[in-house]
Amino acid sequence: MKGVLIHPNQDGDTRTEFDTADPASVEKAMAEFNRIVGLGHRGVALAPNGGHEHTALKGFDPNVETTFFIPQIIGG
Repeated sequence: MKGVLIHPNQDGDTRTEFDTADPASVEKAMAEFNRIVGLGHRGVALAPNGGHEHTALKGFDPNVETTFFIPQIIGG
């Protein structure tokens, strides 16, 4: 299975693709997930096929096809 991490930024977004059959690829994706979460973003598993049932992630899950990161909202 293929997966992708989508991290929005000032240039649009950065995508990290990985293949669950390749342990090195999964390890790289997990490190990137942890880096982005460390910046204060929240990972959300997007529902497959454009569905509306998105799920907040507590950690990296290689079985999620598309993970989208939401930046932390800072109030004042």
